[in-house]
Amino acid sequence: MDNDLYKKRQDKIITGEKSEIIQFGEGKGYITLSRDGSKITYTAQGYTDEFKDPEEQVCIGLFYDLIEKYGYKNSKDVIDIEIYRKIGHPHKKSDTKADIIIYKDGNPFMMFELKSREDYEKYFDESIKTQLFERAATEDKAKGYLKYLIYYTRWYEDEELKEKFITIDYERYKTFEEWDEAQRPNLRLIPAKYGIIDKPPRFVKGSKVDLRQDVHKDELDRIARELHNILWGGGKYQNELFFNLIGLFLVKIYDEKETEKGKPYNFQIFYEGNNPEKPEKVYDRMNELYKKALKDYLKYSKEEVKKVKDIVFDAPKVKYVVESLQDLSFTVNKYDVLGDFFEKIVRSELKQTKGQYLTHTNIVDFIVRALEIENLSIELINAEKRLPYIIDPACGSGTFLIQAMKLITHYCLENSDKIKKSDAVQEKLLGLFPKYRPNRWAEDFIYGLEINGDLAMAAKVNMVGHGDGSAHIEAKDGLLDFNEYEDARLKVKTNSRVYPKPVNERFDIIISNPPFSITVDRDTAKKFPEIFIQGEKIAHSLKKDSKKQEIDTENLFIERWYQFLKPKGRLGVVLPESVFDTTTNRGIRLFLYKHFYIRAVVSLPYLAFSPYTMTKTSLLLAQKKTIEEIKKWDDLWRKYEAEYKDLKNHLKKFFDSKKKPKHKEDQKEKAERISVLKSLLKDNFNPEDESLSINELIDKYDEEIKQADLEWWVFGKVASTEGQNYPIFMAHAEEIGYKRGLRGEEKRENQLFDVITKFESVHKVIINTNNPQKILDYLRKSVIWNS
Repeated sequence: MDNDLYKKRQDKIITGEKSEIIQFGEGKGYITLSRDGSKITYTAQGYTDEFKDPEEQVCIGLFYDLIEKYGYKNSKDVIDIEIYRKIGHPHKKSDTKADIIIYKDGNPFMMFELKSREDYEKYFDESIKTQLFERAATEDKAKGYLKYLIYYTRWYEDEELKEKFITIDYERYKTFEEWDEAQRPNLRLIPAKYGIIDKPPRFVKGSKVDLRQDVHKDELDRIARELHNILWGGGKYQNELFFNLIGLFLVKIYDEKETEKGKPYNFQIFYEGNNPEKPEKVYDRMNELYKKALKDYLKYSKEEVKKVKDIVFDAPKVKYVVESLQDLSFTVNKYDVLGDFFEKIVRSELKQTKGQYLTHTNIVDFIVRALEIENLSIELINAEKRLPYIIDPACGSGTFLIQAMKLITHYCLENSDKIKKSDAVQEKLLGLFPKYRPNRWAEDFIYGLEINGDLAMAAKVNMVGHGDGSAHIEAKDGLLDFNEYEDARLKVKTNSRVYPKPVNERFDIIISNPPFSITVDRDTAKKFPEIFIQGEKIAHSLKKDSKKQEIDTENLFIERWYQFLKPKGRLGVVLPESVFDTTTNRGIRLFLYKHFYIRAVVSLPYLAFSPYTMTKTSLLLAQKKTIEEIKKWDDLWRKYEAEYKDLKNHLKKFFDSKKKPKHKEDQKEKAERISVLKSLLKDNFNPEDESLSINELIDKYDEEIKQADLEWWVFGKVASTEGQNYPIFMAHAEEIGYKRGLRGEEKRENQLFDVITKFESVHKVIINTNNPQKILDYLRKSVIWNS
């Protein structure tokens, strides 16, 4: 049939027309729509159903294709629809239907179970098991005529027909359990004219059978669950599973990027005659690609590659992973397939250790937009012909870095009118964002450190898969001496005029969720006094208590962030709320106020990191001060420190005088003492108490006087002076768009920001400062970042 005519007829079948009765086929036709467009009749079959029913629309399109595209005769003895049979135990039989059966010489040849697009993934296992396998046993009656079982859906998207189906070789697999044990092989073809499938089509780059770019979240959810169930192996690979699965993801990415147009991809199952290739052959090919990818993409040396072990999964499991993922595109897709897999696989397969919990993208997206890194990027391109240097010193699987990279690329390309039109800037722009690889810039500007080797590997693969190199991700502790890092930008160490420890000061942006209160290696802790102001205190506490293992690493990370940032650099991080409100953390708060401008603090609900921990957390947004600004703070501190000491000297005289009995109080002396007391206690002094005697005042305010220590008092005076007394945006989010549980994730209201859903599960964050509704709207309206 002419392709244009075919498409016109398909369009009519999908949309319907209400002005006339529509018939397709020779003579009377074989599909008829009612005049009002509500009913469809399969003429030869004598079957009528609701035209607008989603599952019925799948049936209409497939029925038409079976005749016109696949060459089956339009007659009830060849194609039958909605056939009901009783299946199950003789005393408990129930009615089930086969949606479509193709017959050959009066015997069933091929059977379809149809689902709407929405229900396809939802009822995947249940439908294949009961509606296909159990139904097939009743239909075939062990005679061997039934060859294929097909689970099928279709839909239109952007005026293009999309199909998704599983074709099962029923001759080989008679039960769901047999098919499942064989890792669910899919023939991926609908036989035409009773043809026998010799082999599935190879997925060929740039051809009609190229990889799918329309993958959706529900399908990824199912695949992730199946990968877990098949690969876990009863815990046999408990430690290696995550690392090796990430290795196979790397192979998939490498194959997609390196395969030439017109050539078949290597990450697929080939057939030898009628039989799929042996698992061992797939296993060997994947390991060969794995080692090439380590060398070419992760910069492993030849010596390092030689030491790498083969993927630990046995050959059938490797084949299963390839079978599950072979038709999906990781690198070119409407939906972030790779990002979704990493979020699911990392969360489910990698143990969430104490203090280290993976950050939801809602929180990450809020932070990167609150920092306005997209606007900073435009400023830097125009002023310095570069983009911001970004680092996460506890990067996990790279979620912060990936989201920042995607935001910068999208914003710069979508707002090219904001970029200078000079030849020099435009030439630089082409180099940063080449059309064939728009995230290339990140290869030079994005850095990460991660102490967990498996997570560091995941971050590298994640970055490669999103179009960036991985050279600047190091599997090292983010709290080491700078000289212990391999990357040249991280090794830079210099002295500061306002801070006693070495600094790096090579980064514009830090985004991170550091591990909280974790065990630190004692040999590493011994070096802390040389690296951090707080290092001496921590090393002493560990030495004093030989059984103590955990320390407040978040406080060390705050210092490390200061060391990494350039003056005016921006900080967006997750911290335990104890940093902001406990007495033991007052020292680190003073450090923050001295060295940073606190732009915003946003409190998160207890459920933010459930079910792993119910630790209360907050988001800190801050900007590093310049040397001159820190010096000004120091000058003010010294001034008020001297004033405090003078007040304390006066108070000492008051306490001494209390020991000496007096017949009558000198009013001038009393007024002087009250003035000193009010200066010390500030708002804590009640003016009505001025009538009390000195001894009564000292008795009443004894505790407040003792608590009015130097740091508390001096900080209050410094913070109230002009230039230091600035507004801080404060907010509390009770709902953040999700609630995680052991069984999955529940969607909730999101008070952090609003989104527009572009298509299934892909959202664009909306910022509305003219009519603010969400926390991000108010924050972006209120907070001003210094350039």
